[in-house]
Amino acid sequence: MKQADRVRVFSSGSEFGDWQSSNCAQCAFGHQDQDADINRDCPLEYGLGVAYLLDGKMSATAARMIGRHPDNESFACTVRHHQKDTPVDVTAGIAAICAELSRGTA
Repeated sequence: MKQADRVRVFSSGSEFGDWQSSNCAQCAFGHQDQDADINRDCPLEYGLGVAYLLDGKMSATAARMIGRHPDNESFACTVRHHQKDTPVDVTAGIAAICAELSRGTA
């Protein structure tokens, strides 16, 4: 992936934390609790963590999937499963996210 294909997602760590608690922490695909019986490894949540630890950037495709648009100050993840306690096929959901990311970075 070229550097130009990467975009800054958040302006600060605080903004990242606020977004994550409103999205990943509420999503069936991410934010695994200590007592969870399903492994939830959302590639978007993982990518955000890497961006947070490194340069604050992620692929433009992933940024769009989390709802980030250049003219949008307030945004929400577009793939978030809104009802964390509702049964959902987590494996299929995460596979669909991975497929979308693959199409965007090929």
